[in-house]
Amino acid sequence: YQYMEQPKHNPKFLKEKYDLHVSPEVKSAVDRTEKKTGKKIPLEEGQTREETSIQNYLDRFKEIIDRKDPDKRERGVQALKKILKDKFVTKYEEIPESWHALNEKILIERGQGGDWNNYSSEQKKQERKNQTEAVLTDQEASLEQWVDYLSSDGSSYIPDYIKYWVFRSITGLAEYDKEKQEFPKRSTGTVKMFPDINCDALSYVIDAVVKKHEGKNFQFKQFEADLTNEQKEAFKKSLTAENFAKLYAWANEQIHPIAKHLLPITEGEWIKYEKDDGDSQNYKQLNQSILGRGTGWCTAGENTAKSQLQGGDFYVYYTLDDDGKPTIPRIAIRMENNKIAEIRGISYKQNLDEYMNEPLMEKLNEFPDKEQYLKKDADMKKLTEIYGKCFEVDRKTQKATSLNPILTK
Repeated sequence: YQYMEQPKHNPKFLKEKYDLHVSPEVKSAVDRTEKKTGKKIPLEEGQTREETSIQNYLDRFKEIIDRKDPDKRERGVQALKKILKDKFVTKYEEIPESWHALNEKILIERGQGGDWNNYSSEQKKQERKNQTEAVLTDQEASLEQWVDYLSSDGSSYIPDYIKYWVFRSITGLAEYDKEKQEFPKRSTGTVKMFPDINCDALSYVIDAVVKKHEGKNFQFKQFEADLTNEQKEAFKKSLTAENFAKLYAWANEQIHPIAKHLLPITEGEWIKYEKDDGDSQNYKQLNQSILGRGTGWCTAGENTAKSQLQGGDFYVYYTLDDDGKPTIPRIAIRMENNKIAEIRGISYKQNLDEYMNEPLMEKLNEFPDKEQYLKKDADMKKLTEIYGKCFEVDRKTQKATSLNPILTK
């Protein structure tokens, strides 16, 4: 949905939606411009003073992106990234104790509780920092991807005021929740990544909003026949409210990174990404093959992909796309010390989808620890179920209290 004409300005939208004209950053941009030119910013045709101030603020970003000198442009983008990361990426000290406690609980569920209990207090502190550094690096990268995309030639079709609306929206959202079919609001201290970029879904939303602002009718186009009246009304309601979170969630749900008609296809190829120390760039190839595919796998974070390959080989099963090429990730097998550590699919809670059991079972025949892993996986699921029954959860506070502290220690 790329527009042939030059994207239009619409600072009035941001004035009405955010009162952006009274923000410190807009006022500061006006002061800088007027100090530099030595005169008051001239009114744009058809704009109020407030709207012209907002457009001047947006033009500051455009000036960075449009720099002819690549070195100056890169310096500008990097400076912008630093400001945005400092403002929006979670700091270590902001992470709640409950997140660290959850990680310790996961260790217990994986049968590694004994290792954790044998750590000294210093070792535990260092382990916490290691875990935190990895997830925050991925969080940082998930924000950077938006800066990179919105400053790239590939996004030149997007009006500057829409770029601001999109970016301001995603900085308040966490990664997609498949079960609830929504992008949850970010909370202070969250370690969740920012929403992933689904270019098709994003283009669909932008096309609808721009057409609305231009007074044109929006059509559901290619998959209208597949939509229920309820689904159409939900989109129209969110479009009226110009609610990016709901529009983008709707589009992500309808415009799947893995199209519904491709799910039954089981033919594909296993790719092995060999264990390395990060020098071979294998982790980048692994990360890029998964990024934006809606798998929900942590490997979509580059730093996590690097860390996982340092621990062992990584196998991904890609099924065929519309061009008959194996590009769609469906199964992941992560190895650790030459043994299967975990298996993930693309269904809810990263379980296998209904078509992938046979390809997985065939592949597992190549691994000597197949039976041990399947037994351990079943045992740990049962143990987790029993462990959960040892606690009483308060309905109001959701706080869990052990019914047998000696047993659950």
